[in-house]
Amino acid sequence: MKKTCLSFIVITLLLVSASGVLSVEDTNYRILIVANQRYPFYRQAVHGFRLGLREQGYHEDTVTFETLSIDSGSLTSREKLKSILRDPPDLVFVVGASSADLVADEITKIPVVFSGVYKASGKLVDSGAGYDKVNFCGVSVGVPMEKAADFFQQARYFDTLMVVVSPDDPDSAMQIADLESAGENLGFKVEAIALNEENSESPLGDSDTDDKTALYIPLDLKVYGSLRVILKEAETRKIPVFTMLREVVLRGAHLGFTANFYLAGEMAAFKAADILRGESSPGELSIHSVPMFDIVINERSARSSGITFPPEIYSAGVEIIR
Repeated sequence: MKKTCLSFIVITLLLVSASGVLSVEDTNYRILIVANQRYPFYRQAVHGFRLGLREQGYHEDTVTFETLSIDSGSLTSREKLKSILRDPPDLVFVVGASSADLVADEITKIPVVFSGVYKASGKLVDSGAGYDKVNFCGVSVGVPMEKAADFFQQARYFDTLMVVVSPDDPDSAMQIADLESAGENLGFKVEAIALNEENSESPLGDSDTDDKTALYIPLDLKVYGSLRVILKEAETRKIPVFTMLREVVLRGAHLGFTANFYLAGEMAAFKAADILRGESSPGELSIHSVPMFDIVINERSARSSGITFPPEIYSAGVEIIR
């Protein structure tokens, strides 16, 4: 009799346990991914997010993904987003500052996790006072700019750093501000060059350059779209080109202190999992920055431009493109 009761209790516990597991597995979450996926670094963040959720136990049988690939700020993109929101998803994952600003305009209650922004600011976060939007949290990819600039100067000394920017890109102003702050401490001035229709074929134009001039390519979508022209001009003038984007180094910039967008997406997935499990609300989760950065040297493009770097920057762990 005792054995029968014990068996009954064990079986009951197993059934309750199994029932609990099944209730979780049977829950199908809808996640909307909003990103301009023409850009490889944003695609990396999306890939990291998907795999990060899988690591947290959210597989294809428990999560349905819907993707909205948008052109930043376009009316069509806004209307598409409004249409999707008529049947609200459980969570939105947004990549890039322009996309995040668009989402912030339209979404006030659905949990939003962002990634791939240089810094959380503007519509995402109030200036130092906390969240503007309590339904937002995420991971930024901003590099420690003074540390990056110091490394660039060690690689090739400069006293003037040109930065090509598009005036309406949300990330550019913050990068300029951080570079100017770094320049005050490291002894260089920043020359911002606005990319527009008039100078799109020759962005550097009549800018004075010498052997103490360098060029920085920021996280800026329009600048990335004009990268071929910019790099060609820099090569003609023998100007060293630095960046925070690995893809820009792969395409011909000389040296990168680069952010890991894949890791940013993966870190964002951990926040999303906490929200889906009901363990935290977005407003309770801190905004984090990617803690790891990679050094990438395009030796091939540097050599073709007649630019050399000192041996000490070729340390262990540096990726070299030959």
